[in-house]
Amino acid sequence: MTSKWSPPSDARPTIYGVCNEARGSPVTDYREGLNIGVPVTVLDCGACTVDAVCFAARTSSISGCECVCASGGYGDTCLPAAVPDGLGPLPLPDANDTEVRCVHGGSLGFVGDPDPGVRGLCFVNVTFTAAIVLDLSYFDAPQQTLNVTLLQCVLVGLSIRGSGARVHVNVTSS
Repeated sequence: MTSKWSPPSDARPTIYGVCNEARGSPVTDYREGLNIGVPVTVLDCGACTVDAVCFAARTSSISGCECVCASGGYGDTCLPAAVPDGLGPLPLPDANDTEVRCVHGGSLGFVGDPDPGVRGLCFVNVTFTAAIVLDLSYFDAPQQTLNVTLLQCVLVGLSIRGSGARVHVNVTSS
């Protein structure tokens, strides 16, 4: 919960509230229910909410219940940049910590260094738009194993680094 949150005096954004709940009950008064100190326009659940979701700076108009994008607006909500189709399905909620979850499809320009507790990285049908650089300097090689699976991927380059520890690389073409 916030404590009477209020934006700076020079900024008065339009805030929309749609289908929010607090402690299991619908929020109808945002000032009382969520301690928001500015006016909130409440929209009914199931109602057309394009006024709330269209990115105003890239929306030229609204037609029916759809955003009509101006130049430079992308997608259903006229965002200022195109959103990728996706990086695959979200991991299953009941997966245990020994399971390596895969990213399926899409394009990636960056893969962050894995945390020491990560058991593996898995990419299937992913196009990498930049070289993958993995720094394993935080891994304790004899005690930790990191399996990296790249199945039917398009690579620009791959660099695996370590510091003082052994790094074993096994590459199998697919």
